Amino acid sequence: MKVESIKTIYAQNLEKIKFDNELAKVRTSFFLDHQRLSYASILELISEIFDEWAKGMDYENDNFVSAPRDSYSKLQKMYYKTNLYLDEECALLIVLLQEAIIHSMPYDVNDEKVLDQDRCRAAFDRFQFFFERGVFLFREKIGLNSTANSMNDIAILGGIILINRYHFSEIELPHKGVFSIRRHSVKELVKIGNIHIQELINELRKFKTYLERDPQYEVFFNSAYLELVIYLKVLDK
Repeated sequence: MKVESIKTIYAQNLEKIKFDNELAKVRTSFFLDHQRLSYASILELISEIFDEWAKGMDYENDNFVSAPRDSYSKLQKMYYKTNLYLDEECALLIVLLQEAIIHSMPYDVNDEKVLDQDRCRAAFDRFQFFFERGVFLFREKIGLNSTANSMNDIAILGGIILINRYHFSEIELPHKGVFSIRRHSVKELVKIGNIHIQELINELRKFKTYLERDPQYEVFFNSAYLELVIYLKVLDK
């Protein structure tokens, strides 16, 4: 093959590589721009829900309310709209916010008179905590520096809530030890979780192993299993 032909092929390949690199940059830029817009939209919606919910919370007189009626559906629509740009940690944050909303609701959704005041307060405190940590989490996701260990705190509180939600007597759930949610505030639970981090990891591992014993459990309790996987990925490093 002549030298000129080799140079031509080399030049063509080089141009193709340059083109592919430029295209990759454009695609990455497009994705990141839409990701930032998605994060901003999510935080704006969460802030609106929080502000509206906070208006009905009267801490001085111990009078608390459930989340705004349409808050769950709004978050769900936002999740479907932005799901393409969410990684598993950001998606989990939305799930935890939705769970807090559900926790505040009366057993009979048509009867606000049967509101459980303690549940409403606990749910609001959880929502506020996840919202505040979520701001830092999204900042970290778009490359902004943050001194807050946001996902670690989210995983600790989420994990503690999880081992208190389900009833499996074989593995002593719900938890009745140091992580019992009835005894402590949200901030206290996170502090306790940090102090007893290895014990929390062990509890989460035990729950995960239990669900893995029976393939049907992984199906029936899929959301719990997925949460466990993420919590252990974050905490068990």
